[in-house]
Amino acid sequence: MSLRPPRWDRFWMGAVVLITSVAVVTILVHLVGLIQANPIPFDTDEADHANAGLELYRAFGQSPSAVFTAITRQAFYPPVNSVCVALAYAVAEP
Repeated sequence: MSLRPPRWDRFWMGAVVLITSVAVVTILVHLVGLIQANPIPFDTDEADHANAGLELYRAFGQSPSAVFTAITRQAFYPPVNSVCVALAYAVAEP
């Protein structure tokens, strides 16, 4: 008894693999072309979050009211991100 699938099943499995491979390559080529045609400018959102964390880090060295002010002046999305960034600054020393 052979463990190989019948010839007809092997044909369809090969066809599915071939069609899937062609579809994946086509999508990748399209995405690469799309990315090259539309350059995305630097998003300043990351810098805004880093600045909020730095402001909070510096406020910890001042007073509790400075910490409160730093927390209330920041954007609240993503939540507690500036606290995590401030802790990273405390560990890595900016």
